[in-house]
Amino acid sequence: MTNPASPPPLPPTRLPVPQERLVYQRLPTDFYPWTEVLSDLERRLDPTFSAILDVQDQGRWARFVWVRGAARGGVGAGGRDVPLDVTMRSLPRAQVSLALVDPLVAEIVWTCRASAARPMQTPWPAAYDQLVNERFHGALISGPHCSFWDSGRVVTGALPQSGMPCVTVSNGPAQGNVNLVPFWQKLVLVTHRANPAFSEAWRQVSMQLSGKHPVLDPFANEVRVLNGQLQVDKDANPKELKPALLAAYLTTLRRLGLRLNDVPAGELRRDEHWRAAGLEEQ
Repeated sequence: MTNPASPPPLPPTRLPVPQERLVYQRLPTDFYPWTEVLSDLERRLDPTFSAILDVQDQGRWARFVWVRGAARGGVGAGGRDVPLDVTMRSLPRAQVSLALVDPLVAEIVWTCRASAARPMQTPWPAAYDQLVNERFHGALISGPHCSFWDSGRVVTGALPQSGMPCVTVSNGPAQGNVNLVPFWQKLVLVTHRANPAFSEAWRQVSMQLSGKHPVLDPFANEVRVLNGQLQVDKDANPKELKPALLAAYLTTLRRLGLRLNDVPAGELRRDEHWRAAGLEEQ
């Protein structure tokens, strides 16, 4: 008896883009040529520039994302990464739209470029509690409504109507203990191996920060580092844990005279948990 074939993977979801700050919409390159589009983008590039450029030519399309002035890249049908110069040659007579967005929205649109929508088991508003408890990071879609979330909090967008089914699109982990702790354990170990004084410095910093972050209190023993091994009590409060680990780690680096760029983190920098831990903004 043969096993039935597994269903094919769902196609990536092209997330709707917030329209509140449209710069231009569906401008044809016949009248606004690609040279003008590039010049306009170059004029706008600065550390505050977070935007999404959509390019459409009938059924063919591509999307390009900038976050805080840095180009993340481009994506086309099927979630395939595409360069801008290739798109200009492939779609010489396209329609272009540029929307300025919140940096977090731009980051979600980029990191979810190859992610498929997942139906939620409960309709709105019952789904709200689930998203909050999971500290959801991504986009929530229900019909024409789309909202963007970070750590179980709505950042922007339109929420579903009552009783309507929802789907989520996310490429990031939940922000709680279960997903972030293994990442922090790897990073702490790598840092300790590079500088064996790290563990003792962490202990001193924990005492210093315990007033602001009680979860770090050495006497509570919820969070501790021994010989490079980060240990976290399973009952530690996730809301307290995330900022506490970030503060303790960065403060320990400063105490040792190190910068984050000095840490030989390697592949960890490209791990999706790097952003979720708050390290991307440092």
